[in-house]
Amino acid sequence: MGLKQILRESLARLRTSACLVLQRVLPSASLSSDDLITPAGPHPLHGPWDEGWALDFHSYRTPVGWQPTELGRLTRKYKYRGRIDLADRLADRIIIVMEQHPTLKAIDGIVTVPSSVQRLYDPVCLLGQVLARRLGVPLLTGVLQKTRRTERQKDMHTRAQKRANIAGAFVANGDVRGKSLLVLDDLYDSGETLKEVTRVLKRAGARSVRVLTLTRTRYAHSR
Repeated sequence: MGLKQILRESLARLRTSACLVLQRVLPSASLSSDDLITPAGPHPLHGPWDEGWALDFHSYRTPVGWQPTELGRLTRKYKYRGRIDLADRLADRIIIVMEQHPTLKAIDGIVTVPSSVQRLYDPVCLLGQVLARRLGVPLLTGVLQKTRRTERQKDMHTRAQKRANIAGAFVANGDVRGKSLLVLDDLYDSGETLKEVTRVLKRAGARSVRVLTLTRTRYAHSR
């Protein structure tokens, strides 16, 4: 057995032992060894789209509770604290992932998901403007429109509620026939919003739809 293998196994045993100790001290936390690792890097998103990625998880679990990842903190500041100066920094992160997955750049335009909350500025649309300028592709403003008011998806408690909240809430207003589109949003949770948007765009004739979000929730797959 090589030295690297011995070190890996020793580290794994230490992590497991640490979790057992923490579970005795904090039984309500129900921590596993994987929960103690800070998630980092892009994660694939699976759905009716042709390709999908989230840049990172929004938060991760620690012995003292849930903590935002670095990207989760940046997204929160950008979206809720008026830090529009972070748009370029977030666009930098997106472009890094696009360089790793070049098909994300093979697009005819960017579509942003309309917000369910009225703000002084639409953070996703603003980020879309910055990204479109950096990539040299158009931001297809107004191509995707809401047909009715929806509640915030994060206020829904089940996948069925989220699906009902968003069903029929979008319409394609513009010619997207034969176009390859990148749909941009800030957060992936259940995926119901992006599924509905993808169906609308493909019914309108889009050749391909790729989706990209800044972050995703830790247990999005099980909700």
